[in-house]
Amino acid sequence: MNELLSNESFKTIIPILVGVTSLITAIITFMLTSIFTVIRDKKKINFDNRAYFEYGEHEMYFPIKQESIDTHGDGLVLFGKNGAQFKNEAGKRDRFCTFMIVHNRTNNDLLNVKIKTIYSGRNRIEEEFVLPYWKSNDAIYLFQTDYNGSSHFSTNEHLSIEFTTRSLERLKFMFKRQQNKNYIERYQKRFYKFFWINLINYRHSDFFSFQKLKKR
Repeated sequence: MNELLSNESFKTIIPILVGVTSLITAIITFMLTSIFTVIRDKKKINFDNRAYFEYGEHEMYFPIKQESIDTHGDGLVLFGKNGAQFKNEAGKRDRFCTFMIVHNRTNNDLLNVKIKTIYSGRNRIEEEFVLPYWKSNDAIYLFQTDYNGSSHFSTNEHLSIEFTTRSLERLKFMFKRQQNKNYIERYQKRFYKFFWINLINYRHSDFFSFQKLKKR
């Protein structure tokens, strides 16, 4: 009799266990699928909101002429202590200068931007600028000429652009001149406010020139 009851109980429990197992499997599958979907969508949102930069050195007169603005685009001239000396004498004479001009080649506006530039002529000049907002279609003009130097040329030592995207991702683009005179150039992402990881290590070649063509 007891054996009969045990068999009947076992037959009753099996469907329950199968049902519970199926339910647990379905819940786990749903949770994993949801997590993977959230991660995938977050990566796509982050990627779509990132900015990529084009930069180059250009020679022009300061105060900047309209012809140069037409060529290189509307934007902001950033004045540190060195640049302020050029600004203070504006209107008294024109000075031939070198500028690092940076373009954001995406349509993504940037938040909480910190730009650092280091260049050396007669003196080593280090300047930092903080912008709460950088519109994507504004070029950034950075002085690369030492006001007290004997030439408008200088050596680019370092450029970094640290910024927050609209998806609240903190990124940094930078190049740096090393002791062997070679440059490293990287695109980085900040994790947990403590360290940066490289997303892109840019390749470098010997310096070359190019001509940009525009259709009329």
